[in-house]
Amino acid sequence: MKQFYLLISLIAFSTKLFALDIEPNLCKENEHVTFSCATGEKVISVCSSKLSYHGNWYLVYRFGKVDSDPELEYLSTAKDFEKKFNYAYDGYSKGSTQELKFSIGEYTYILHEDRHRYRDDSAGLFVRKNNKTIKYFPCNNSNVYDKRTFSLYDLKKEGFSVEYPSFIGTKAP
Repeated sequence: MKQFYLLISLIAFSTKLFALDIEPNLCKENEHVTFSCATGEKVISVCSSKLSYHGNWYLVYRFGKVDSDPELEYLSTAKDFEKKFNYAYDGYSKGSTQELKFSIGEYTYILHEDRHRYRDDSAGLFVRKNNKTIKYFPCNNSNVYDKRTFSLYDLKKEGFSVEYPSFIGTKAP
């Protein structure tokens, strides 16, 4: 009987740890999760093929509910990545800012991830039209790096061209 309670305790503990460490995502089983976070009842995900940047590689942005078709999906291959997406990064003392931007028609989508030593981290998605923010989807987890295992920084490690960020999501100290 003691072993049974021990087993139940272990299962409950490991399930709780699993839930804390892994964000939901909209990536397919054969894809690498580059970024993902829950925002309300929906999920923002950036997924890539597991192949390297050079060759048959792709990056896809998805937005929607888990276990449903995405409400929005935007795909690029290695050949057209820099025409479709703009990746921006700036690292500075005690923090960094990263952004992934793309446009569809008159709408611009800016996914940001900000890390700061002396203020709250933040991440989310800005939807803009005519250079004005019409909607912001903040990630549910306010402390980005402690609660999420995926980061836009993976794009920098792959060697993509890096632009200077707009700092749209950076909170003032």
